[in-house]
Amino acid sequence: MLDLPSVLPLAWTLLGVGIAAGIGYLICGPARYRQLTRIINVQTAAGQDETENADDQDDNVWSHQGASIHCPTISVVAFGKPDTDQIGAFLHGIADQDYPNVEIIIVVDGSAREASNLAETFDGAYPDLYFTFVPPEAQNLSRRKLGNTMGIKKATGDIILTTLTNIEIPSRQWLSLMAGQFTGPDVEIVLGGACMDLRGLRGPKRWYRRFDTLLTVARWMLAAIDGRPYRGDGANLAFRRDLFFRNSGYGNNYYLHSGDDDIFVSQVATATNSRFQFARQARVLVDWGEGTRRQWISLKQRYRFASRFLNAGPRLRQGVIDVMLWLCTLSLAACVALSLCTIAQRPLVPLQLILPGVAMACLLALWGLQIALYRLMAACLGSPRLWWAVPLFYLLRAPADILFALRYRRSSRRNFTYRR
Repeated sequence: MLDLPSVLPLAWTLLGVGIAAGIGYLICGPARYRQLTRIINVQTAAGQDETENADDQDDNVWSHQGASIHCPTISVVAFGKPDTDQIGAFLHGIADQDYPNVEIIIVVDGSAREASNLAETFDGAYPDLYFTFVPPEAQNLSRRKLGNTMGIKKATGDIILTTLTNIEIPSRQWLSLMAGQFTGPDVEIVLGGACMDLRGLRGPKRWYRRFDTLLTVARWMLAAIDGRPYRGDGANLAFRRDLFFRNSGYGNNYYLHSGDDDIFVSQVATATNSRFQFARQARVLVDWGEGTRRQWISLKQRYRFASRFLNAGPRLRQGVIDVMLWLCTLSLAACVALSLCTIAQRPLVPLQLILPGVAMACLLALWGLQIALYRLMAACLGSPRLWWAVPLFYLLRAPADILFALRYRRSSRRNFTYRR
């Protein structure tokens, strides 16, 4: 039989540990989403102001932060399948950009005949448009990195922007906002916002996958804001051409299929030479169509595999945040359970409900803040605004990542180019 006087110190200790862990978790984790949303809103508002001031500009200048400055040529290197409709929609979006000096290199993941047919289809329709291809017989290498390298070698612009042809271009300002971050010669790389279009997912797991994707994007965005960039998204990544060749391109990770937007960024980006552009007008949406589920699994597995080649700091910080969440939840839940079990064995005294009441109120406050801050960020990044599943998903995320790693551990060897 539990004795209240002997249990009381333990219950109060659990309450204190739970509150301390909860405060630490909120400060290091969800509370930082307010900072992210605030910066995105500021950049979005600045982009709207630039649109209003962009009239009557010369062909070789564009307005940025109230000043008209010379604009360097941007070489857009887009990798994609030989899909005429998809490439046509992409080229139409690029042609509609308000940035004047744009060069387009389409890297076709197909045969020379397919690339030639596409070149004939769009011949004369768009100025400064070039096609190249990655032949199907090219094996034991990363087709994406090979394609980007071929496109960058063909490019003549000082600024390279790598992307995909299956993206949804957010606005006419996309390229000008990305270029506007190159404010001087010391700025060599700009991380742009990009999200995977998960609207095509079906089944009960789609809600968790959207939740997990949003938190992953928010984590590398916050790292960039803190001046510790370790990853970007290859669908919206801009850098100076000479930076790419100074780094020997992707040569440091040529033996991996992945690495074009995480290992590469971690190698070349620093707090001083990197900037970010997360405004809504510059955030692209990547549409994988019917292959969305398969692509989500593939990308998650690749990013997890590539993380072993990155700085361990972001993973350790996330691990500490997960531990604090579990410690807070278990401590408060144990405090409530222990107090109620003790009270149930004796006549009820109202004052005895204070301890479990405080612990339950702290749990409800934690869950409420998780939901509110997640919904704030989800609305800002265009993701579904979940409700009561949010606290459960937060708890399940760490175990789910472990199970995911165990399930796909045998496929990790496929990330090496010599395995295919």
